[in-house]
Amino acid sequence: MLILRLLKNELFFYIIKNMMQWNDETDNILIDRELEEWEISVKNAKLHYLNSNYHKALEELNNAINYNSKNSTLYIKRGLILYELKRFELSINDFTKAIKLKSDDYTYWVKRGNLYNEISKFDKAINDYEVSIKLNPQYAEGFYKIAEIYLDCLEQSDKALQYLNQAILLFPYNDNILTLRGLLYYESEDIELAIKDFINAIKFNNFNLEAIYWLGLSYYDKKEYILSIIQFFKIININQNYYFMNLANKRIQNIIDELKQINNDISKEEIILNNLCSKELIKNFTCPITHMIMKEPVIAEDGFSYEKSAIELWIISGHYTSPMTNQKLTSLKLISNKILKNCISYFKII
Repeated sequence: MLILRLLKNELFFYIIKNMMQWNDETDNILIDRELEEWEISVKNAKLHYLNSNYHKALEELNNAINYNSKNSTLYIKRGLILYELKRFELSINDFTKAIKLKSDDYTYWVKRGNLYNEISKFDKAINDYEVSIKLNPQYAEGFYKIAEIYLDCLEQSDKALQYLNQAILLFPYNDNILTLRGLLYYESEDIELAIKDFINAIKFNNFNLEAIYWLGLSYYDKKEYILSIIQFFKIININQNYYFMNLANKRIQNIIDELKQINNDISKEEIILNNLCSKELIKNFTCPITHMIMKEPVIAEDGFSYEKSAIELWIISGHYTSPMTNQKLTSLKLISNKILKNCISYFKII
């Protein structure tokens, strides 16, 4: 079943971007002799490419290839320029020529596979990634990208899991791959395995918002509401992505509304007994300035919540920087954090 991912995995975009950029290592042209005309064209093409003047860069590369038609890297470079110009078929043709000249370079196969993937020729993309893995068995990203195609495009979860497992064997500390496998388990309703992968992903990257969000949902599905709320507060406190922050706020409000309806699903005794959860939850209710539970929480321009009277006094006293980051506040506007207030109110009265 297709997983409706919230964001395309950051690793995937990093790989695509990295593998579709001009490779400086191939530009180490010797300077202890006079450059040949094709070498001058390559240098000029690179300058045009870096300045996003792709048509000029293409002219220079055409000239270089006319002089040196057996150089595989020139076809790769021209293919990258054609890619930027959205002339995908011509780009594929150049990558193919490069592969014919140097078929043992796994990065050539990856570049062509990335392009096939982008234009939805998934079978050809998988084939190229498979070849890249055979040429470089340690290329974990190849397994990852095949898995993502099977999962998000071809909706074949079993095959996706097979490739993810291989990727994790090679790259056990990669939080993005663990997150993707966790999503697969979550979609298959294997919540315990999903939780295990999300926790490991967060262990290797505390700022993996996707893993934190889905861990929160997994705890919610298990009716472990305190643990669920804690995860959503983590997203808010990380304060890096407004999309996830909004989702987290909505989830917290929905949980509180649901708990009010079922009333006794969580008791005060349960919170007290679960000391670790209790302390973690209270941390989110505490003003960073007063270190006391907030009564009127407001959100400052830095994205953090404070007791209204405390942050107002901070500003009146001449502090125009964030108490949390020490960065200058570009606005002194304070917004009431109604969701946090409701949450504090609920857990104080049950």
